[in-house]
Amino acid sequence: MNMETVEVDPVARFRSEVLRTADRLRGLGAPRLALPGHDGVSIATAAHTIGEAIVDQTAALSGTAAPLLPRLADHGAGDQLAVIGSELADLAEGFGADTATAEALSEISAQLVGLRRTT
Repeated sequence: MNMETVEVDPVARFRSEVLRTADRLRGLGAPRLALPGHDGVSIATAAHTIGEAIVDQTAALSGTAAPLLPRLADHGAGDQLAVIGSELADLAEGFGADTATAEALSEISAQLVGLRRTT
């Protein structure tokens, strides 16, 4: 049996993970979003932290200073991730994901998967 290694496009994977995570967060009620996880950080706060990494990567890729990501009400976490994640994915597709960008997108994708597993 010959198993070929299939390489997944890091931008496509990132976009998929952002959308899956945003949908998951949108489906959670406010009490669940505010509930601290095993690390003492709420789901909404963890989502915001990942959002800051997305904003930082967007700024690095575009060569601009990273803006401050506003902290929305907990129920806005999914929408915020969807918007900023889509912006980063679009930018990465436009520029083409070099090795550093691909690694950053893969790392953020892993964080998004981890966040979903805690919900």
